[in-house]
Amino acid sequence: NNIKDIFTAAFGGYYESDGVWYGDWKMYVGFVSYVAVWSKWLVYGMDHSFVSKAIHCFGADLIILHFLQYFGRTGGLEIMFCFISIQALMTAIVFYRPVDLLKTGKFVSACSYSNFAGSFVQATWHFVGQLTFVAFYFYSLWNGYAALDDAEYMFWFCGYVSVQMTLYYSRGADSQLGTIFDVSGFVYIYRNLEQLEFSTSLYGKKLEPFQVSKLEFLVRAFYGCVINLLVRDLIGFSVPILLMAFHDPINCVIYSIAVNFIVTMDDSSEVVFEVTKKEESDSQAGSLLNRSPRSESRSS
Repeated sequence: NNIKDIFTAAFGGYYESDGVWYGDWKMYVGFVSYVAVWSKWLVYGMDHSFVSKAIHCFGADLIILHFLQYFGRTGGLEIMFCFISIQALMTAIVFYRPVDLLKTGKFVSACSYSNFAGSFVQATWHFVGQLTFVAFYFYSLWNGYAALDDAEYMFWFCGYVSVQMTLYYSRGADSQLGTIFDVSGFVYIYRNLEQLEFSTSLYGKKLEPFQVSKLEFLVRAFYGCVINLLVRDLIGFSVPILLMAFHDPINCVIYSIAVNFIVTMDDSSEVVFEVTKKEESDSQAGSLLNRSPRSESRSS
């Protein structure tokens, strides 16, 4: 109880004493920390430093907690969703770096959405399954917020220390949030889709070069962007809010390592595609013939 009281006094004391929203220290510390790191990244570039990410993440957590405490369930959660969504999209835009897949000669897929040789129906199935769990997650988040006056701020802090900065961020390919959406690769493919052919091995069989239809590519890109960019950040930055609604420590442990499973359901072993330029002399019939082995492999 003494430990709980310390965390409550630190992160919820001003709110529980009916202090005005603009007098809350969390808003100022969070804003300064968040903006300082973003300014550093914009001026000097993303440094992937653990310390920078830890300050950035803690600043974002403080801002989110402040809004939830002072703007009610509806307003607070709406602000949180907008804040995290804008951050995810801005991160993709600001840190986008052009790539030349023809020059490198390859494109690496690590999820079902970017595996162009895999089943499109299966990718759609994965997306529907993930969205179902996403809906369950945010429903739980919404209900948990109702008990904010009895929140466990120690669990909120553990969400930052033990989950976000231990399991999620500054982990590279080992992040428990899975692979992040490859914005650079997808943008390049979209701009050059009609000129590109892909080839890889599937079930031990080397596929003939094939092309991906524009409709299928756009849908796959939509799936990947929603799950591995937007939802990935929404879960990553809202976990402390989820955990602070629990009172049993074991629930804190169980849920802290369970929720990230939602955004890793589409992950798969790496598939390396050879990327080549489509020969100008290829006929439409030839393109269809080249595509047939991929279709047969999919059906098997």
